[in-house]
Amino acid sequence: RTALESGHRTFVEVSAHPVLTMALTQIVDDAHVLDTLRRDADQPTRLLANLAKAWTLGHPVTFDTVLPHTASVDLPTYAFQQQRFWPTPAPQQPAAADGLDADFWAAVEREDLAALADWRRRREARAVTDGLAYRIAWDPIPRPEPTTGPSTWLIVAAGPDDGLAEQLERRGARTHVLSPGSDIPADVVFDGVLHVADSLTTTLALVQTLGAAGVAAPLWCLTRGAETDPEQAAIWGLGRVVALEHPERWGGLIDLPSTPDDRGWDLVWAALTGAHGEDQLTIDGGGLLGRRLVRAAAVEPDADAEPEFRGTVLVTGGTGALGAELAAWLAERGAEHLLLLSRRGPGAPGAAALIERLEALGARVTIAAADVADRDALAAVLAAVPADLPLTAVFHAAGVLDDGVLDRLTADRVSAVLRPKTVGALNLDELTRDHDLSAFVLFSAMAAEIGSAGQGSYAAANAFLDALAERRHRRGLPATAVAWGPWAVDGMAAGDAVVEERRKRSGVTGLPAERALAALRQSLGRGEAVTVVADIDWERFVPGLVAVRPCPLLGRIAPQARQALADPAGDAAGGPALGARLAGLAPAEREQAVVDLVRGHAAAVLGHASPEAIEVDRPFRDFGFDSLTGVELRNRLIAAAGVRLPATVVFDYPNCVLLAEFVRALVLDGAVAVDNPVFGDLDRLEATLTRAAPDRSARARIAERLHALLAAVNAEDGAGDGTVTERIESATPDELFDFIDRELGVS
Repeated sequence: RTALESGHRTFVEVSAHPVLTMALTQIVDDAHVLDTLRRDADQPTRLLANLAKAWTLGHPVTFDTVLPHTASVDLPTYAFQQQRFWPTPAPQQPAAADGLDADFWAAVEREDLAALADWRRRREARAVTDGLAYRIAWDPIPRPEPTTGPSTWLIVAAGPDDGLAEQLERRGARTHVLSPGSDIPADVVFDGVLHVADSLTTTLALVQTLGAAGVAAPLWCLTRGAETDPEQAAIWGLGRVVALEHPERWGGLIDLPSTPDDRGWDLVWAALTGAHGEDQLTIDGGGLLGRRLVRAAAVEPDADAEPEFRGTVLVTGGTGALGAELAAWLAERGAEHLLLLSRRGPGAPGAAALIERLEALGARVTIAAADVADRDALAAVLAAVPADLPLTAVFHAAGVLDDGVLDRLTADRVSAVLRPKTVGALNLDELTRDHDLSAFVLFSAMAAEIGSAGQGSYAAANAFLDALAERRHRRGLPATAVAWGPWAVDGMAAGDAVVEERRKRSGVTGLPAERALAALRQSLGRGEAVTVVADIDWERFVPGLVAVRPCPLLGRIAPQARQALADPAGDAAGGPALGARLAGLAPAEREQAVVDLVRGHAAAVLGHASPEAIEVDRPFRDFGFDSLTGVELRNRLIAAAGVRLPATVVFDYPNCVLLAEFVRALVLDGAVAVDNPVFGDLDRLEATLTRAAPDRSARARIAERLHALLAAVNAEDGAGDGTVTERIESATPDELFDFIDRELGVS
């Protein structure tokens, strides 16, 4: 601490993160507070920035010592006029040659053209691999101005809300506090929903409950310590998927300090009500920070050397496609004993061939059947590691994939995906603490950091791994989580041509194993806790992602991500323009125009060159639509038509004609022309009956049920239609199915 002549005092906090700076500014009047490090900032840049600030406050700073190769220039106190004052960079000194450069000059001296060609290939490969790596950063966000009008908020908290309702009410809000599982008031229109998020399951249940109740207010989730708390991080992983599947009713995520003060609550209120577009925020150091994906720094030459492994290296999921490639890579780098875990162990397909392959590379191989999520079983496997080949590295590549939109996820489905990833990782973390490990690597997924529609449970599970790696890293333990994009090898989604085609259209290319493993080597060399590694064409990827809402997360990668695009397909008028166009058409022309719109977007989602590839009365499922492509079509239609559509709309209205009628009614009337949900069920029944091709016995039973149902409906009304009803009541089963085909327009 130093005191200046002006009476101002300057404090410098020397710690791993400036947790005391805000308190000092509140306690000490006329104080300036600097810090040396921030856990989410580039450390040299942060230190230089604070030295510069100290200099502006009057402290002597010898910049020539800090930046010996930087010229300093005295600037005038008046405006720059007719003279350039920017410093001229000093001539660059030749950098110390790394291994690649040394090879280059040696080849030049020998005039070895083959060696020069090899040098060029390695140089290009290194540049390509560097371009695949990304990391998460946090950018300061200007404090938004909160709304001043009254607003009504639903607060959902499993336990005490920590005074949240009181804090919001002090700032002019009306609140209703609800515990999870309670009924949502049907007579209140909410401006927002605020969830004190305690677990993944309660958050998912709330998303589903709000949708079922028709609550359109944006949902915000509050967490604490999500960066290093795996349970809280899983909620963030889920939230990024909610933003994609339910963009119209998602607010965002805010991570709070453990005990927010008044200024912190002011920031929460500003974040909730201000018009800023941010949906992933943390409150830190008295300000708001927005989450950003940025390119990772290139690996320094001295950290780019091939890693070496000794003793026993454990690989979970070791007999899977990725595990096998990883095991071979480890064997080539000196791993003496490969301990490969999988649920089927030696009985896994290809296990014998894998052992032969790895032994040919000089490694001793043990394949064990063990569930990594079973702590006792894992402990027994580790206890059997040979004493002369101690455990030196852990690679956790086990995982289960079960895609599905959030509205259709169940607790059992979520648990099946989380268990091998999260429980397995916790067991490995705990049981290997006493081992002298050189690497503890968690195979995560890009979905955890960016989100992926239809992968809510998978994104949550991998976000859990990323936070666990961060927590280990800060405790001084080895930890590297790699959030992978897809690999171009047979894996969990192998054989799914629809998934692969969708990835290509969206700009995501599968990583060849050789390139992925080169990126893994560089990730280990960076020494960072979490790295995203994916081959993404951002110009193709971003438009589909931001079709219905902005994505500030990608704002530093692709500036257009901050703005929602009006029409990702580029060929349809959206919102009011579509409504005006339809209003000027005759009824038959309106129907055809919307059918063409739906058909065109359906063809684009599936990658067809022409809309004619989609038959308008054929079920979407017959063309290969699944949960993920259904959400993509829904997002395109939201952008094109400017209306709210549920994530399950493709299944609720299962062909172009039915979906077009639903969209047309929303655009023109603001509501579905027939708003009884029974009609949606009838639509699905029609599609099911025409696809099922039941035998005569089944047709008779179906017809009997339909007769009984129609009789019950007529009994409620007291009368039926004298034409259609009479025909149905007197029809034989075959005649009834013919009627469905002819009169209901389904063939």
